[in-house]
Amino acid sequence: SPGRPDSPVTPFANEAQTFGPHDSQYPMRIMTYNRAGDTEEVIQRVRNKCFVYNIILNDHLRLSDKHSEGSITLSQFVRAMDALRCFHLSPQDINALRNDYVFHTSPADVRFNYSRFCNDVQPMGPKLAVQAEQLPRDVRSTSPLAVQELSGEELDK
Repeated sequence: SPGRPDSPVTPFANEAQTFGPHDSQYPMRIMTYNRAGDTEEVIQRVRNKCFVYNIILNDHLRLSDKHSEGSITLSQFVRAMDALRCFHLSPQDINALRNDYVFHTSPADVRFNYSRFCNDVQPMGPKLAVQAEQLPRDVRSTSPLAVQELSGEELDK
C-alpha cells in the first residue's frame, strides 16, 4: 500500500539506476595522457609552464638543496615539482628525466642534478645570446632567451 513508509513512492523505485561511473552501461572514459616520455618533450612542457606561470624553477628547487651542491634527491625533486601543482609529471616523465639528470654518489644515494636541468629549461647567466642560439629551433620561441629583432619602424615608435 502506498501509505506505508516502507512502500515505494514511485512505480519504478525498485528499478532506479544508481549513479556513478561503475554503474553505467557505458564504460567511463578516463583521460590518460600517452606521453612518449621523451626528455626533450618533458623539458619543453616544463619550459612552457614556467613561462605561463612566471616560475623561476632554479629558485624553487634550490630550497630543497641544503648544502648548495646543485643536486637533490630524486624524491625531493618529485615533491618539489608536485608542490607547484602545474607540471603534472607522470612516472614516464620522471623516468625520462631520470635517465639524463640522475647520478649516484653511492649505491644507495640517488641524486638529481637540478642545476643542469634548470639550465636546460631556463638558461640564465652570461652569454645568453650564445645559449639561445644553441637551443633547438622549435623551442627558441618559448625560451626565456628568445629575443625578437625590432625593425627600424618599431624602434621609432
